[in-house]
Amino acid sequence: MSTVNEATIVRKSNYPMIEMENAIDLITKNGNGNVCGTSILKLTDARGYIIAEDVNSPENFPSFRTSIMDGYAVVSPLTAGVFKIHNAVLAGDSVPLGEENLKVSPDTVAYITTGSRVPDWATAVVKVEDTSLSNITNTVNININVTKINENIRLVGSDIKLNESIVSKGTRITAIEIALLATVGRVSILCYNKPIVGVISTGNELIEYDTPTSTPTPNTTPNSNETNTNTSKIRDTNRLALIASLQSENNLILGCSIIDYGITPDNNEDLTKIFERAISECDVVITSGGVSMGAADLVKHMLEKLGTVHFGRLNMKPGKPTTFATVNKTNNKCFLFGLPGNPVSCLVCKALIVDPLVDLLQRGGVVSGSGATMTATATVGGQRGMSKQELILSQHATPQYTTEVNATLQDLSVKMDIERPEYHRCVVVYDTTTSTYHAYSTGIQQSSRMLSLRTANALLIVPAGRGVLSKGANLRCVLLSLPSSITTTPSTTPNTNTNADSDTATIEPQSASASELVPEHQYDNFGSCPCCVNSAPVVSQYYDTITKPKDTKTTTSAATTNTNVTTATTGNNANNAYTKSPPTGHTSSSMVSATKMVMRVGVLTVSDRVRTVY
Repeated sequence: MSTVNEATIVRKSNYPMIEMENAIDLITKNGNGNVCGTSILKLTDARGYIIAEDVNSPENFPSFRTSIMDGYAVVSPLTAGVFKIHNAVLAGDSVPLGEENLKVSPDTVAYITTGSRVPDWATAVVKVEDTSLSNITNTVNININVTKINENIRLVGSDIKLNESIVSKGTRITAIEIALLATVGRVSILCYNKPIVGVISTGNELIEYDTPTSTPTPNTTPNSNETNTNTSKIRDTNRLALIASLQSENNLILGCSIIDYGITPDNNEDLTKIFERAISECDVVITSGGVSMGAADLVKHMLEKLGTVHFGRLNMKPGKPTTFATVNKTNNKCFLFGLPGNPVSCLVCKALIVDPLVDLLQRGGVVSGSGATMTATATVGGQRGMSKQELILSQHATPQYTTEVNATLQDLSVKMDIERPEYHRCVVVYDTTTSTYHAYSTGIQQSSRMLSLRTANALLIVPAGRGVLSKGANLRCVLLSLPSSITTTPSTTPNTNTNADSDTATIEPQSASASELVPEHQYDNFGSCPCCVNSAPVVSQYYDTITKPKDTKTTTSAATTNTNVTTATTGNNANNAYTKSPPTGHTSSSMVSATKMVMRVGVLTVSDRVRTVY
């Protein structure tokens, strides 16, 4: 058995509890401009990195007129009839010598395939479906009249113009950017280095997840549910979860390199060694455990000795003992996060405060595409009156890891904590009929209960107070992933007691709108398709641009006194807050338009259900 000197027990923290917004502000101020360096990477190795230069096209694309269809190159205008076939032009064929300025008679055509260079003499292409076989050798029947010039011809520079912006500094490189850069002949690209993130679990009680704890024996104590074992060890799950969420699906949400430092026991000697090593090797170090008030909680003291502790407690539940520190190195800083040992607290705080910093570091301290410094508002505040469509577009334009919206509580009651705001795990859905977000508790909210996090896609910010919040309360809600859509207000059997032994809110939404569904996919009741990325929003149409009606206004008003939250209202129905404009440059070959449209949009989820892509 261990012994503890009662006189050495810390009974009151020296650190004040600070608000989440202030914590984010401290983190981003320390991270601004803290670049992890840049490297020139081969294009094929650049996926997932953030580009550190602006790239404009050095040429027009296509650089010559190309045929959009398989068919016949003709001289327009043309009247249906029988035409002599001059030659055949296949994709990749060079212009025959002497034909650069060839003049042909109006009754002459050339067979041509998709992507082929259109002969200089031709002014249109007739698709093969509008022709038929002729009885006369080396001729073809054209069955339609042609009046338009350049019909079915892709003009020079129609996809990408000379000097047009291809990729902007601060953009994450995905398959689309790789294709664009390859199209204009780039073989290498300047990128920000990915930050190196170290992950450490601390605690004498921890063992590796694949290590047997002991052989259980029946408990002979009457009316006891415990199982007798000869150990007090538990499996380390936090480290695995942190690493998995940092990697994320497709490794695109948080582009970072990860070092697993394993489990470190609660003693100063081992902690000093592992911290010094991790600080020397990493840009960010994440620990779990050892930051509370116990006699064996040594991480805070270790961080105080090694660097500067910027905060040691957060005014939130779960996650109060979360700690943030920095250590100055030769050319930059190392950022250290001491996260709580309870698994839910650990992952919730990681999503709220660690992810934005990791993203900030790999962008050189600026928000993607804007060149502006990240602030607490950009990271935490977000826009709260957004429709889902606007939310998707805003996430595509400037990824944010903690976007907020307002959501209406659908459970009959949620108990408030008398001391701290609670980041209550919930499921949020977007009602397309009422243009509102609905929140459903995931049940028991104990910080050790991972099951409450498994189905959550958001954190409902329940203010501190006495009593309970009733159904209909309008609260700020941090989205961990984009919500699915429903077409009508859900018909529910509410979870009347979030302390009940249940981790799943009973939700029975109707199927997603027929206009949102892709026929060949299999959708669940939330409009999600298992063959697509988990929980990805159903998007049936893509937009190049959006316009905001002039009469749409956003105002802010105080909520009811028992919620203490801010609400947003709009002059129009939220569905109409943004309306689609006619697509511009929306051709099947336009890679530039592909970077503007919403393909799949995602933000990090603490349960690692990640959707990628910008």
